[in-house]
Amino acid sequence: MPSFTTTLLLTGNNVGIEIPEDVVWGFGAGKRVPVIVTIAGYTYPSTIAVMGGRYLLPVAAEHRKAAGVAGSPRRRRRLPASVGSRRSSTRCAEA
Repeated sequence: MPSFTTTLLLTGNNVGIEIPEDVVWGFGAGKRVPVIVTIAGYTYPSTIAVMGGRYLLPVAAEHRKAAGVAGSPRRRRRLPASVGSRRSSTRCAEA
């Protein structure tokens, strides 16, 4: 499973996790890779999407609340992450 460090990104009311391009292409599944995301022990299925030329995993309000994280222009969290297909998993844990 590839690993990297990322930040919860806030754009308007949307929060996402930026995924490095080499990680996305490493799956060999195109640009929209289905994954399982784990943040601070909370797990949910998602799909990597392309927005504004960046690869992002959405983190909906319900998932942020369940994981106890927030996207905010005043509070940025560094997240070490491991990403895998839905057969494996995506892990993000607070640093």
